[in-house]
Amino acid sequence: MVAGYDYAFFAQMPEHLCHLGTGDVDKGGHFLLGQRYFLCLFVVWSIAELGVYKGDIAWQLNALFPERPLHLFDTFQGFDARDISRESSRSLSRAQEGVFSDTSISCVLERLPHPEQALIHKGFFPDTAAGLKDCRFALVSLDADLFAPYWQGLSTFILAQIPAA
Repeated sequence: MVAGYDYAFFAQMPEHLCHLGTGDVDKGGHFLLGQRYFLCLFVVWSIAELGVYKGDIAWQLNALFPERPLHLFDTFQGFDARDISRESSRSLSRAQEGVFSDTSISCVLERLPHPEQALIHKGFFPDTAAGLKDCRFALVSLDADLFAPYWQGLSTFILAQIPAA
């Protein structure tokens, strides 16, 4: 127990938070999702995920925030050759082109409880975020698995939250 923390909040959370499934989300994950859910209730902006793959996190975000636009960024074709060459040239990983290619947009959309809220950004990141300069995000899941797109995600989404001076 954390001193001063209001655990009664969890009793008021939507039922689907109690049954998010297994895999990426364990008991600690439920606690973190609960905190993020609570914080995002006060910030009425979009939700996003970079690195969607089969939608394991996307469906949870969509269930938690059914009224919010959910921006999904992925190639939906596996790792891009441009990212693989960067990884290889710097010995950052042993990633191979096409890994995580066993997915599709329809596969992801079928998992979402509110697919009408999904905005698909298929292609190479950050190119796919070019038109979102004025979009603000309450919560972003970064799961790009490779250094370059992960770094671009941090840069893109953090800079998007800083008001213009």
